[in-house]
Amino acid sequence: MRRIVPALLCLSALLGCASFDEEVRPAREAYFTGRYEEAARLLEPLVEDGGKDQPAYMLEEALPLLADGKYKKAENVLRHVRDAFDEYEKQSAFEWVQAALTDDTAIAYPGEDYEKILIRVMLALVNLLRDGKDALAYANQVIQKQVEIIDRSPEFEGKKIKANYKEIGIGRYLVGLLREEEYRYSTALTYYRKVKALEPQFIYSDEDIERARNGVHSAKGHGVLYVFALVDRGPYKVQVVDRPSTRALNMVWIMASILGKDLATPSIFPVKVPALRFPERTIDFVQVSVDDRNGRPTSEIMNVHSVAKQQFDQIKDWIIARAFLRRLLKKAIVEAGKRAVQHQYKKNSDARAAVEAGAFLVSAIWEGTEVADTRCWGTLPASIQAVRLELPVGEHVIRLVPQVAGNPAGIPAEARVMIEDDRNAYCVAIFPTGRTPPAVHVSRPPFEQPPQASVP
Repeated sequence: MRRIVPALLCLSALLGCASFDEEVRPAREAYFTGRYEEAARLLEPLVEDGGKDQPAYMLEEALPLLADGKYKKAENVLRHVRDAFDEYEKQSAFEWVQAALTDDTAIAYPGEDYEKILIRVMLALVNLLRDGKDALAYANQVIQKQVEIIDRSPEFEGKKIKANYKEIGIGRYLVGLLREEEYRYSTALTYYRKVKALEPQFIYSDEDIERARNGVHSAKGHGVLYVFALVDRGPYKVQVVDRPSTRALNMVWIMASILGKDLATPSIFPVKVPALRFPERTIDFVQVSVDDRNGRPTSEIMNVHSVAKQQFDQIKDWIIARAFLRRLLKKAIVEAGKRAVQHQYKKNSDARAAVEAGAFLVSAIWEGTEVADTRCWGTLPASIQAVRLELPVGEHVIRLVPQVAGNPAGIPAEARVMIEDDRNAYCVAIFPTGRTPPAVHVSRPPFEQPPQASVP
């Protein structure tokens, strides 16, 4: 006990250190006000410092880099985090026990499941802006990763705890449009039909299916522009206090038995856990016009808010159970230490009382240092939307206007795009909020210089 108290007092001093949220807040504020280069610059020293939080910092950095036009660096950052998360998954499902003396922030950030899927989505989109050579592989990884996440999840009552995760259609949409450009229409048709089933809110599925069924990519002398809009601010984590449900308590006993711990039935007490917050939507869709002619609206191909919530709700009890078990282990350690010391002073009531007070102090400090793990990819969009435009060969000016409730909702943007015969071109438009200056980037033929986006 005499040795534990100083150590825990030192640990409590760490509470004065800046949290992840505090460290990334200036960069997030810069990003969501359109200062993309500044956001990336603010994150660079955090990334370079490395450490267990590096993957989380790198996730924060990826979209500012993309918005600032640094495609290659953004792709490299995303690949690094993807590989780091994959490496974490190979480790024991109970690696978190290493953090039993503190909390989950003591171990490397493993990433949320929806983040692991979105890393691969963003890799595909960034690669399409570069040369598209790896886009199909990334798109297939989106599909494969969903299966892996479920397969690797722990079981409870004979069922994977992530078995009810909703399947996401955007990976199949990307595979479909890439296969269609290769004239592999039957494959594209299969994927488009699946997209229609998985993402019924996407209004262009029937067009895609009909086009693939007829085997015509585009009319003679025309090509295709795909616009992907990353709209509004996505979910982020906050700390809340919650109590374990009956299901969570059952999970506690199962985990305790696996760890070889025999825990008495405790009183139910609240624990600190992360929860998701969903910022208010400011944009419904983006109207895309070409050469000052009437255009088409983007349609949602992935609701990031919905996916994150559905997945987080599925594992909420698991998160609470881990936090509750960690608290029980701490209490058990303190209690064991107290009894051992008191045994030495069993005839000295004053000493025993002092040990009792010391144990209470140790427990209070230990539990007071615990915080919920709120590390997350806080620059994600709330919605990923898409629209397909068939255009004559040549250069065109596209104009993108965010809309809400049928009215313009923010700052429009323009960009020039080169269309090639019977080929795809791509545009990624980032609208962090309706009040934020957007960032618009388009792909280009190899002989072209990067076209410049402008904000009128």
